[in-house]
Amino acid sequence: MPPSEFVVKTVYWFFLYGCIGWGVEVVYAAIKEHKLVNRGFLCGPICPIYGFGMVGLIYSVSLIPMPDSGSMSAVAIFFIGMILTTAIELVGGWALFKIYHIRWWDYSNMKFNLGGYICPQFSLLWGLGSVLMIKVFHPLLARGSNPMPFKVMLILDIVLFIFFVVDVIVSTAAAIGLNKYLREIDELRARLRVTSDKLTTVLGNVVVMIVFIRLLPIAMKFIGKNSKFLTSMMRIPFKYLYYSLPVGCVLTVVHLILKSILLFAPDTIEKA
Repeated sequence: MPPSEFVVKTVYWFFLYGCIGWGVEVVYAAIKEHKLVNRGFLCGPICPIYGFGMVGLIYSVSLIPMPDSGSMSAVAIFFIGMILTTAIELVGGWALFKIYHIRWWDYSNMKFNLGGYICPQFSLLWGLGSVLMIKVFHPLLARGSNPMPFKVMLILDIVLFIFFVVDVIVSTAAAIGLNKYLREIDELRARLRVTSDKLTTVLGNVVVMIVFIRLLPIAMKFIGKNSKFLTSMMRIPFKYLYYSLPVGCVLTVVHLILKSILLFAPDTIEKA
């Protein structure tokens, strides 16, 4: 692979997995806290530690000699992923605390934790996640990204890198208190945060929409099985009552779509 292609693809994987990691953190926090929370320490929808972790894992696995079977065993990937991600989590957690004076994760209540930055329970989880990513998800994403022209990927990397650098500078300046003296930095950070919070809400809406879309065929199948039954008093087919299920699914999806559009383009909804 030419050096230029190597750099472009590395940056691409960093941003892709950083955004995916941000989405995973938002979903995890929503399940745990029963509300949408923007888990990123930056204003944008990205968790760089996931990007660094996956890029390191991808190239660590690729650099190790393969056995005769042509693919690395799940056990080897598990241990490589567990050690690598735990090391990144330890260094990243410590660095974030020193720079931003905030802990974005704290394992102090977990047994055998080290400074609250790492713990064996989550290290095992990262190992299992590494196996799933390398064996299942990364090959799918790689195949999906292959048709993308090199120039398109390069332009995408440049645009994302510029936004990322601005985000890091603004967030760091706010963390060390420079925003008190430079009002422009504070205003820019506020605008970036608003956009990130909107994306968090949209992500939550998308997850809910997926659930209701998956429920739609189940509801139709349920209606088909119960179409012959009648109510005891008025002898009305139950299927007419059960049609409220798919109708409710469709209306909920439409409502969430409009709600998501309203976040970014309120004038569009008002005109419509």
